[in-house]
Amino acid sequence: MKINWSVRLKNKTFWLTAIPALLLLGSQILTLFGITWDYTPIAQQLSGIVGTVFGLLALVGVVND
Repeated sequence: MKINWSVRLKNKTFWLTAIPALLLLGSQILTLFGITWDYTPIAQQLSGIVGTVFGLLALVGVVND
């Protein structure tokens, strides 16, 4: 079974799953070396941005559920 990397790298779903997985891997590697990174403020800001975007999309009628 061969993986067609050119098609996979163009896929949005691949990037939506790969980026958080890479960030989690980086966090685990930093923890392994004793470096702690508090990403709570960034996570709260991103959560607020995503909530606002979904709110606007629901208002326009793009998101129904």
